[in-house]
Amino acid sequence: MGILLLKSSACLAILMLFYKIVLEPLNHHNFKRFYLLAALLLSAIIPFITFIKYVEPTLDFGVYDPESMTTPPYFPAELPTITEEQPNIFLPTLLWTIYTIGVIVFLTRFILNLIKISSKIKRHQKVKTSIFINVLIEKLAIPHTFFNYIFLNKSAFENNKIPQEVLLHEQTHAKQKHSLDILFIEILQIIFWFNPLLYFIKKDIKLNHEFLADQQVLKSGFNLKKYQNLLLKFSSNQKELALVNAINYSSIKKRLTIMNTQTTQRTKWLRSLLLLPVLALLLFSFSQTKEVEKSVKPKINVASNANENLIKTPTLTINQNPLSLKLNGKSTSLKNLRSDFINLFGKKDVELQINSKGKSLDYSILEKVTKALEGLCKSIELSNGIKINEQTHKISPNKDYSFSVIEKKKTTQDKQYPMLGMSVFKGDPIYANKKLIQVSQVSVTTEKKVLNFKFKVPGKPTVKVEGNLLNEEAIKYLLDAEEDSTIQYFDIKVEDGSKVPSMIVIIKNQPSKNNKKTIPLPPPPVAHNATKEQKEKYKKEREEYYKKYKIIDGKPTKIPTPSKSKNLKEVPKPPAPPKPKSPLDTVVEMAKKGATFYYNNEKITSDKAIKLLKKNKNLNISSSTINDVSTVHISDTGIKTTNKTVVSNVSYSDKKFNEAKTHTSNLTVNAENLEELTKFDWDALNTIFKTNSPEDIIELSFNYNKKVMFNENVVDNVNFTIKGKTNELESMIKKSKNMISKLKEIH
Repeated sequence: MGILLLKSSACLAILMLFYKIVLEPLNHHNFKRFYLLAALLLSAIIPFITFIKYVEPTLDFGVYDPESMTTPPYFPAELPTITEEQPNIFLPTLLWTIYTIGVIVFLTRFILNLIKISSKIKRHQKVKTSIFINVLIEKLAIPHTFFNYIFLNKSAFENNKIPQEVLLHEQTHAKQKHSLDILFIEILQIIFWFNPLLYFIKKDIKLNHEFLADQQVLKSGFNLKKYQNLLLKFSSNQKELALVNAINYSSIKKRLTIMNTQTTQRTKWLRSLLLLPVLALLLFSFSQTKEVEKSVKPKINVASNANENLIKTPTLTINQNPLSLKLNGKSTSLKNLRSDFINLFGKKDVELQINSKGKSLDYSILEKVTKALEGLCKSIELSNGIKINEQTHKISPNKDYSFSVIEKKKTTQDKQYPMLGMSVFKGDPIYANKKLIQVSQVSVTTEKKVLNFKFKVPGKPTVKVEGNLLNEEAIKYLLDAEEDSTIQYFDIKVEDGSKVPSMIVIIKNQPSKNNKKTIPLPPPPVAHNATKEQKEKYKKEREEYYKKYKIIDGKPTKIPTPSKSKNLKEVPKPPAPPKPKSPLDTVVEMAKKGATFYYNNEKITSDKAIKLLKKNKNLNISSSTINDVSTVHISDTGIKTTNKTVVSNVSYSDKKFNEAKTHTSNLTVNAENLEELTKFDWDALNTIFKTNSPEDIIELSFNYNKKVMFNENVVDNVNFTIKGKTNELESMIKKSKNMISKLKEIH
């Protein structure tokens, strides 16, 4: 206890010294008030802070010396009597008695002061103003304050001879509750009456209260010189009153000095920050450090080789031709396997691994091994590479540790295909109901682990799924899908990084009884890096498909075969169409009609158009006449027309997108009037981009080079581009329609 008191006093002394040197000259009085109170608390807390340091235990078993061990005599000699020294209790009793007397004296003094103030309040006249109560005393030298009670000279108050500066000074003491600080320090003095530092810090706290009151008076706009003269007039050398705040002559000099001091904000912050290293020093010097030994678990090393194997994983290596068994590297046989296993691993449930080093292994041998070890193994795991009759199987132990063989579906091993359940996708779509799709795992025929894939339901955002089962978001979109919807699984990533084709699944909740054969979907687009032969094969398959089927509302439909009637006469072949005009003849003819000419979407004269075609006969042209207005488009690349609206050719270029090679398709619509835009054949876009993969980029550009109204504003021309992925085409069309709907002709 004595050490803790000394540490506490040392902490308080250092904090008070820091206050006197660094903080007291500042006019940062609110901060100083809380600092002085915190110094009292910190000095009491820091000595009790304990930091725990974990150390390695020191084990001392002594030294065994057999020579030092002697046999005691049968009749031992009389042992000397050991008398315990009685502790001296006189001094502690005396000290505690003195301490108790001091506490009683200071407590009595404190109570008497409270009674004296209470009696003074009760006996004299009280006048309440706002939140303050003025206690008027006839013979009072200097004003003072206790909580909301302000003690004033009665005659001076009644004759209005007390200056407003003095009243405001005392009201500040009451308003800022300075009496609470004094009561706190008085209670500490009762408990630690023997500590002289408390008397000094009490004086500093009271002086800082005066600084605060002076600061408030000067902030209210009173003259500094006049206020200083009033302080000298109302100050007194009489004994300082306990428990109250009063104007005292002994503190006047410091107060006048502080009033004339101006401290910059920077100085306040810098001096306040110096407190941090002081606190760190106090914590380091006066806190306690307790060393705690780490808990040590005994480690037992057994020299026996047999016991060493108890902590190893049991491994049985089997060689079939000739038959030989090794249990954790030690030779054994089917006859001795059980006893050797018990000697090495006991009768506890352990996990056994069987390894054949990748060689063929008869199933009958596994049955004999499991029968010999019945009841000793918790599980039996077969290492990769075990083969039975030269064909790889999955072998799974049941509860009795016998093995059942699950034949693997025969697939082409040189190429992997995506699987949904046991349906292998090799080009034709898979038909399944929602429940089956929801619970089916996505796998590949090579049995490589599927890491993630992308899942697409028509009209819904693409969902990236981690693992091989649909997540909550994908299941939600699946359940909202209509029957016959086409669902895509693409960007299937497997652990070896190899590429897996996309998979198409069609929702069929109730398969049609009449339609035994379901119409297949169009052949999927060929890969970007496909060989020339693969591209030709795809082109041929595509041509064959569209001879039999056509796409209506996004669904494949079989083209009906016309039935031949015996009564029908053979229709004669139509005459051969006339030979088309040359591009140059067309341009000349359209020039005579006063057509407008464009070259690569830039307006040119008819003469320049004729010169271009004379120079290069391989240029592509397209002409259209709407409402007697003729337009001719000339381009270096191919031109497509949709609904009599000129559309630039879809051009492709490889770009990086999401770390995979994708194509970008650019489609530009140049309109001569708003009617061409509003009546644009949007369904044609599905046909144009039907060969795109879902992740390919599409850029739709619309140009109208005439003044129009857009959102009630006049604009000279309209040019906008909508960009997105192929699987977002419907959303892009909606955005384009929305933009066009806001355009109005200027009449």
